[in-house]
Amino acid sequence: MGRETRAERSLRAILLAGLGLGFAVACGGGGGGGPAGPDVTPPAVPVSSKISVDPPIPSALVRLTGSAGAVENNATVQLANSSAEQRTGEPVTASATAASDGAFTVSVPAQLGDQLRVTATDAAGNVSGPLALQAGPTPTNLTVVDQGDDQFVTLTSGEGAFNLPFPGGSERYTLIVQSLNPSIGTFPLTVSGSAAADVRSLAASGRAHTDPGPEARIRAFERRLVPGLPRSKPGRRLAPADDPEVGSTRTFNVVNVFGAGLELTNRAHFDDVTARLRYKGDHTLIYVETRAEGPDVTDAVIAQVGDRFDDQTYEVNRAAFGAETDIDGNGRIIVLMTATVNAANTQQTVDQGSLLTGFFFAIDLLFHPTLNPFGNDGEIFYTLVPDPDRQFGAAEVTAEDFAGQLDGTLAHEFEHMINASRRIAADGIPETIWLDEGLAHYAETLNGVEAGGMVDIQNTLRSALWLQKPYANSLVAGEDNLEQRGAAWLLVAYLVDRYGDGILRELVAGPFTGITNIESRADTSFPFLFYRFTAALLLDGQGISSDPWFEFQNLDVRQRFQAAKQFWSGTPRLPGAYLGIRNAAVPGALSSTGISLAGSSPAYFEVRATEPGTTPVVVRADRQSNLQLTIIRTQ
Repeated sequence: MGRETRAERSLRAILLAGLGLGFAVACGGGGGGGPAGPDVTPPAVPVSSKISVDPPIPSALVRLTGSAGAVENNATVQLANSSAEQRTGEPVTASATAASDGAFTVSVPAQLGDQLRVTATDAAGNVSGPLALQAGPTPTNLTVVDQGDDQFVTLTSGEGAFNLPFPGGSERYTLIVQSLNPSIGTFPLTVSGSAAADVRSLAASGRAHTDPGPEARIRAFERRLVPGLPRSKPGRRLAPADDPEVGSTRTFNVVNVFGAGLELTNRAHFDDVTARLRYKGDHTLIYVETRAEGPDVTDAVIAQVGDRFDDQTYEVNRAAFGAETDIDGNGRIIVLMTATVNAANTQQTVDQGSLLTGFFFAIDLLFHPTLNPFGNDGEIFYTLVPDPDRQFGAAEVTAEDFAGQLDGTLAHEFEHMINASRRIAADGIPETIWLDEGLAHYAETLNGVEAGGMVDIQNTLRSALWLQKPYANSLVAGEDNLEQRGAAWLLVAYLVDRYGDGILRELVAGPFTGITNIESRADTSFPFLFYRFTAALLLDGQGISSDPWFEFQNLDVRQRFQAAKQFWSGTPRLPGAYLGIRNAAVPGALSSTGISLAGSSPAYFEVRATEPGTTPVVVRADRQSNLQLTIIRTQ
């Protein structure tokens, strides 16, 4: 019979005590009192899952930190570096006494990749089995040689180390760390260098990211509600009421709930709006809510909106994205200008710049008498009305700015209409919000929408908000704020650059959505596309790389960023640097910097040398971040 272990002896004591025999166990067995014998049971092997290893960068030490229960209580923990012993010929060890709960911290000199041996010794001198650990990853030698060269790697463990060569001491590298985790969440990320490396930190933007606006909730409602509604039967014949005369009135149902809890069958969630037909074009009917008619809603303003959509936007969007349905058989799209849209704008959304100027709601394509009784059974947009005195909402909407605002709104919402109607007609499901918004914002670009005398300025501003701090806002996950829309627009612009305008129609056609949709149409994996896209943001227009995949052919991203900074000059709107790279070194002797990396976002780090030589750099994050890394020599 083998020697009884400590755990078995403890269990035996409990069982015997229950039988009234505890005294014999307490006395060491057999009778005859006296003290217990010495503890000869070795401690168990230290628990690897409760021990973290900090690699020996930026200092020359590796530190092991054991949380509660990592070793036996009050054990002496010894850390030996066998690799260093082979290099120096001398034993390299250190020890520390664990706390009463088994937590400890102990350090020894080490280099990246060194093999470490951890043991624990109890008060009686018994030694545990050894635990083998590694002092961080073994550094990889780069294949990057010339300016513009890049090396792309996948870090499945969440960490990696790389030897960066600085033969002249003046070379520079940029590390683009990309998370591919598509879920909402952030991951602690650190980039560390040796004493010879100058790892430049990311600019800390004092501006909080924006909150999602009301349209984000409209798109979320669609994704939740549309799949459960029966599909309408196409081919309804034109009726006399579908070809109305200018000046006639019609009643519409307009959703008034832009928060959680919208119910399609709840009358209170829809305003009963009476509107007058004020414009009748080849492709457009414009109605104005009667309670909002007044001196600011002139025929000239209405005609300006209608003519722009009829003569330009209608054909531009259809050529790019495909044709919409015509379920009501009237051959036209309805635009309803209603104060209900004005009322959706709170002071908070106005202050943040998330102004709702109009929307499309796909339930209007799926009228059902019991499941969706307040759908308007046709292709329809809803927009705000001129409201200079803020009678209907928090936003001041002047008659002078009104038509210009709606140029972008109708171009944007028409993409949503085409996208939804084509998918509904094919019994598909709505596109993911981030990609649908990216496509809709690109429709504004195609239509040359102006604001304040500047073409496509809204997309310029949205993209700049993301580019000043790209690691803080996911491209594909989250609540659809301005930063995410700016990122999605940039990705769509990049896809058009690399694959041509035809990819827009292919993406809208479905049947896939989101990342799968892009992978199908671009015929490449999203990780590889994300690598190219994030590198292009860095290299575009710099003359560093000759690789066309690292360029935007039809978009000067940096110039747009500078235009946004000039637009917001003197305000705290855009304090960050392009891509978040700061021009000042990290303070102090430890050349290391850390951030919280959002899932499916990139972070950019610049590494310079303080002297010629080769220096390792370590990238570390939780393995759930699903990291990949691009290292580019920029100088």
